[in-house]
Amino acid sequence: EEEAVNIIKNGLAELTVRRDGRIDQVVYATEGISRKAIGSTPIVIHLENLQGVSYLGTINEPKGLIIDDKSRISTLNYDEIITLEPETLYFSVPEYVRSYIEKAREAIRNRNELTEEIKREVGVSPMFVLGWLDEEREYYIANTLESFSSSSGISAEFLTAMAFQEGLNIFIEESYYKDPNADLDGSYILGLDFFASNVELLKDRGFLRKDFDEYRESIGLNEKLNYEYDDDQLNKYASPSATFDNYYYGLEAFTAEVNYRRQIFLSDAAKLGYDGITKPVPTENQIDYWTYVYWNCGIDCEVENPADGIEIPKEPGEIDWIDPIGNAQRVLATTKLIRKTGLFDRTISEKIAEN
Repeated sequence: EEEAVNIIKNGLAELTVRRDGRIDQVVYATEGISRKAIGSTPIVIHLENLQGVSYLGTINEPKGLIIDDKSRISTLNYDEIITLEPETLYFSVPEYVRSYIEKAREAIRNRNELTEEIKREVGVSPMFVLGWLDEEREYYIANTLESFSSSSGISAEFLTAMAFQEGLNIFIEESYYKDPNADLDGSYILGLDFFASNVELLKDRGFLRKDFDEYRESIGLNEKLNYEYDDDQLNKYASPSATFDNYYYGLEAFTAEVNYRRQIFLSDAAKLGYDGITKPVPTENQIDYWTYVYWNCGIDCEVENPADGIEIPKEPGEIDWIDPIGNAQRVLATTKLIRKTGLFDRTISEKIAEN
């Protein structure tokens, strides 16, 4: 981890600056901040020093300090950014972020109706993830998932549903609210039990960038193999996982692993004749269902196998660690929930448009 050379802090916000000029965390309160119409980028910050001199122009003609989805900036030069002593930071949230938040909160207000509607359609209730995605600080996790959705071709709704099924909400509750740049345990939070043994394969096959190294190997525990452990079992079921430098890199690795399992299923389906000629190609729902089965149960799952047909079971499975059918059905239900909210639709919600 690159040494922090300055921490900008004034009670309303905190930015950690690394020696390469990278800002890798922005923590700020949502109440009590004077809003200024100073830009339309994801976060625009106005900084003044203790003498009231702006590093980014004047209050009347401010310049934007732009922080992108990887928390990188390039507006200020190195000498300025490592010596900043800000007195004020003003935040301007763009309309599409406010619209995103409103959509999530509207869905929460209609939680019971939405849950019942999806249960009728899918057969199981969704995991109601929107309580962890309805604030400005949480938007940046959703935005990261959306970014990796675009690069992988996996829908943002499904990727989000899978991440929360594995435990992303635990990270948000236990770590992210305290420190958005906290380490992320790949096994505990994202089900990446064998990432350390898969990483070179993922790079070689193009699922993960070649220079990915923002992690360190750690020991995971594949909890679905057994519920009770003695020391011998603990050694037997320990797995070569990884701890990631922050949630962004954890989700980057997670997307690569999900995409890998997805492509294996598509290859298996083609070999079984689901090629659009012999048999119809799998639907998006079927692809999502089997991607999660391959993830949850393994590529050679004995419980659920596409050789027996790729139709999604109509009977609800059990929602627990060891039933890939019930878990995959729940992920589909959660995917449908997120899609119904329009969370990743960049159109402005009616409530925001009225204002």
